Amino acid sequence: MNPVKIEHAPQDPAPVALPGIEPATVKNAGIRRVDPATAEKVTGLFAPGILIPYFDFDGTPIGDNGEHYYRLRLDEPRGDQKYHQRAGSSPHAYIPERLHNDAEMREFFLIEGEKKALALCDHGLKAIGISGFYGYSQGEVDRKTLVPELWHVNVSMQPETIYFTGDQDTVFNCQFYDAAIKLQGLFPTCQIFCCQVPMSAPSKGFDDCRAAMSRDDFSKLIEEAKKNATKLKITKDATVGSLALTAFRGQQPTFTKMASQEEAKDRLIKDATKLAAGLEMFRGHYESERVAEIAVQFLGLKKRTFNRLVKDKRTSEKERNDSFLSGNGNTTLIEIGEQQGVWAREAAEKLGGMLYWHGKKFAEVHDGALVHLLPAELVTYLDRPGVCQFFTVMSDGTKKPTRLSSQEASYIVGVPVHSADLVRPIEVLASVPTLVWNGEEFKIITGYDRESCIYAQGELPPLPTLEEARDLLLDLLCDFDFATPYDMARCLAFMLTPAIVRSGVLNGGRCPFFMVTKNLHGAGGGFMMRLVAQIYGMKAAAVVPGERNHDRVKEGVSAHLSKGNALIYIDNVRGDALQHMAFLESMLTEPEFEARAPYMQALVDVTREVFACTSNGAVMSRDLADRTAEIKILRKPKDYEFRDWPEGTLEAHVRENRPAILAAIYRIILGYGERGIHKKMRLTGFRFSQWEHCATWIIKDAFPTLPGLLEDDYSERKESELTDPVFDLIVNILRSTALKFPKQPISTSRMAELAKEEGHPLENDKPEMFLGRHLSRLFPSVGTHVFAGKFKVTRTDHVTASSNGNLSKFYEVEMLAPTAKSCMTPNPAPDPSHTSNSSTLNNQSMALGPAIGQFDEHLSEAEDAKLMARITSSVNFEKTQLQVTPMKA
Repeated sequence: MNPVKIEHAPQDPAPVALPGIEPATVKNAGIRRVDPATAEKVTGLFAPGILIPYFDFDGTPIGDNGEHYYRLRLDEPRGDQKYHQRAGSSPHAYIPERLHNDAEMREFFLIEGEKKALALCDHGLKAIGISGFYGYSQGEVDRKTLVPELWHVNVSMQPETIYFTGDQDTVFNCQFYDAAIKLQGLFPTCQIFCCQVPMSAPSKGFDDCRAAMSRDDFSKLIEEAKKNATKLKITKDATVGSLALTAFRGQQPTFTKMASQEEAKDRLIKDATKLAAGLEMFRGHYESERVAEIAVQFLGLKKRTFNRLVKDKRTSEKERNDSFLSGNGNTTLIEIGEQQGVWAREAAEKLGGMLYWHGKKFAEVHDGALVHLLPAELVTYLDRPGVCQFFTVMSDGTKKPTRLSSQEASYIVGVPVHSADLVRPIEVLASVPTLVWNGEEFKIITGYDRESCIYAQGELPPLPTLEEARDLLLDLLCDFDFATPYDMARCLAFMLTPAIVRSGVLNGGRCPFFMVTKNLHGAGGGFMMRLVAQIYGMKAAAVVPGERNHDRVKEGVSAHLSKGNALIYIDNVRGDALQHMAFLESMLTEPEFEARAPYMQALVDVTREVFACTSNGAVMSRDLADRTAEIKILRKPKDYEFRDWPEGTLEAHVRENRPAILAAIYRIILGYGERGIHKKMRLTGFRFSQWEHCATWIIKDAFPTLPGLLEDDYSERKESELTDPVFDLIVNILRSTALKFPKQPISTSRMAELAKEEGHPLENDKPEMFLGRHLSRLFPSVGTHVFAGKFKVTRTDHVTASSNGNLSKFYEVEMLAPTAKSCMTPNPAPDPSHTSNSSTLNNQSMALGPAIGQFDEHLSEAEDAKLMARITSSVNFEKTQLQVTPMKA
């Protein structure tokens, strides 16, 4: 860090006298009067005034761009400007000398102005000065942060109460209340009260009041101000209007006394008019009406007269804002001339520093979501003080203010398409710190990162060990039942995938479409989606497919994509609905997706998005099946006792412990960059090879007791299961046959009758022929066939008395009940890098899951019990169990 350069300006021999502040305090604070040349040397402005140096809590000079930070109190204000600091410097908080080396700030006053802070500190209070109502923060509009000195107070001193303090006239200033509400957002754990100089005080500010009052009277004034502030506490429901109206009503007795004096009455009329007009601008129409009623009551005006004054005030404010005098400071003046590309580029460059670029549109981040600005909304955003003011040059050389049209705003939107350097693109919006792969290693970023185009927020605790991380993630799944250990591995991969794809470690590769299939309603498919979304601070964006209008799904997906920071899933898909969503296939492979919804259209980068669905028997196209990773989950028995979490529910537990859970996920993924990314592995041929390589290595590295991610025949088996429209029907019929006629050859006609008896209707005029055609397709030859890994079907053909000499087909169906050894792939040799102690997971559902999970779809409770008895009597599980690291209690 560069040392701070301190300018030792010559001091006026005559001491500086500041009302309400002890002379010794002024001297110790280093406040002195300077001539124009010295002021220019220190602050860059050639003007005389009082120079105020800034120091930190330990008494060291506050530096800004390598220079000691000063503020200059101008002897002669320049318009509304009374203070000046060096151009390009950031705002800082003023720490009075009495607070130096003070490590305790449980309660303090945050007040506008250095002099007022010094006066309060001289009275024995703790006060910090800021340069204006919003002087406590820095940064851009949509991501403000505390200035360094207040950040130190918040983090190191953990204050409990802040009195956001203003002069008498703040009672009528809506921006004061707006600033207090925004302050609460930066000090979320503090109680914040609006504290104002009472209208009964002899002067406007606390410094002047202290100069005019005895010590005892000033103490009483402070207590009165604090008492009034208790009614102006910032709560989650507080609005500018509610705070302003409360403060105004609280001062009504004083207003009544003042109204008897003509001069004071005129001032009150102006102040009340200002407040009502300000409330209208902050959309406090109800509160503005109440202010008008009170003002009319104690000022003796007619309501029509007062309303006219308010209207005139709003008009004059608008004209003042339109004035080119406001071109000073941050407002950019732009001449709309014949060269459209010139002025449009100027406006785009201004917007590029204030907004973000997403989906080929300007957008702002609001409440954790991206909000695209349409051309008409850009006009409103641009045409305000502090941003841009447009004008045209008339034939006589005069400048005429000009309003942008929506068409002209669309020209501005077109500029960044060819000049990407002007804007800040967002490809990933995250509410949590995000892992990013830079080509050589992972790093964790927060804030906006231009290189990765990620905007992330939040903080992380120190990363845990690999063993602690594994235990923590397994702990989250303790109440889920999976059909096989492979399904459990794919669920863990699903939990890790948002971090994997956001990081960019797949080098442009995509992740699959995750499909959570349930054996019964209420198994927890939607809950799993919400759980994963909660881990990453995303919104669980469920899209429900309509029975006929499948375009509604595309609109729902588009709307969520345009906002960013959402885990988008199609909920409870049935039948052939997925086959009517052709856009899904291209969205999973193409880098961009044209999101279209009512009043919205954007070209969105989807390379780092995760898409999923929950289903109970949906059928998809072969291409979509080739892009799908299926996770089979089973519903818990009715008498199962779910775990009690300290926070109440698992979702609440994840929400409260999100940083620790993310740290665990990042710890697990970090190993891939260090040891796995260049390691050659045997893959199954799954469509998304980069994702399979990454997820498989991570599962084997972090969860060595699981058999792996994908079975060798996964792609082939899933394609047949997910694309065959009669797959579920055949499974149900074969299951019923195995239960009713164990080890007995059954004819096709008897199986068709059984299907009808069991409630599996064959939707065909000739059900026997319909079933026979599909059975012949699936079991095309005489002999034994294994179907879907669930059934052993032995086909025999022979002549019967009623077959007229023709061969009839008979099927003997037996449900496969794999031994524990075949259910659970043998544990691999232990990795010497892992030192955790593993123990047997004594969980019957995990041991029996692969066997039972393949058969219990649509079974009644009696059939469930019958099937369980048969499997447990015919399979010897003994001591062969899945080895899993013990979960934390």
